[in-house]
Amino acid sequence: MAQAVLNCRTTPGKLYVGVGDPNADHKCWERPEDMDTPHTVYSVSPSNPGSDVAAETAAALAAASMVFKEVDSAYSLLLLATAKNVMQFAIQYRGSYSDSLSSSVCPFYCSYSGYKDELMWGAAWLLKATDDSNYKNFIQSLGGGDHPDIFNWDNKYAGAYVLLSQQALVNNDNTFDQYKQEAESFICKILPNTPSSSTSYTPGGLMYNYNLPQSNLQHVMAITFLLTTYAKYMKATQHTFN
Repeated sequence: MAQAVLNCRTTPGKLYVGVGDPNADHKCWERPEDMDTPHTVYSVSPSNPGSDVAAETAAALAAASMVFKEVDSAYSLLLLATAKNVMQFAIQYRGSYSDSLSSSVCPFYCSYSGYKDELMWGAAWLLKATDDSNYKNFIQSLGGGDHPDIFNWDNKYAGAYVLLSQQALVNNDNTFDQYKQEAESFICKILPNTPSSSTSYTPGGLMYNYNLPQSNLQHVMAITFLLTTYAKYMKATQHTFN
């Protein structure tokens, strides 16, 4: 998977972000080997920017670089260098890929939340991977963000808040306290029987968001991952909150 993402940045000045016709693909229920729908390739560039998808790509590459750091340092460095390059592309050429690619991605994968959340998400992963203060300064320059009760392919604020809260909880950097507070506000919206809870549960105890017409397990899995991650930070620091 890391190599597949890495291959998206093979042409200077371009980032390849999609393949296929979304309308035809969503109607096709057969094996990829049997598909005969168009395989059009889509990309973003300085003249057709996509800060959201570029920063998301940078986040994935930065995270992967940490996975490979101890087992393949050369590959790890390549992943990290590409992550930095793609993140710079996202920052320098601002714009949403939905606006650049239009019907090639909408209405299925429109960037409804804009691109500021992905910029924060990408910079948060690069900060974790590099400990470079430039990413810290960039994150702080973005200011505050949304106050979500969801974490998914589009809205990355909750994930960024949880990841950045590690800086406050584990690294004792109080300049990240606002992200810790935002992470805990998100958690209170998820947990049942809290004053600010906005998440419903099935009779069997499964999270279910009735505000989403197709509330499926992707939301449950993504949110559970964030809850588990924050729980690890709390356990490591003996932190509690109300």
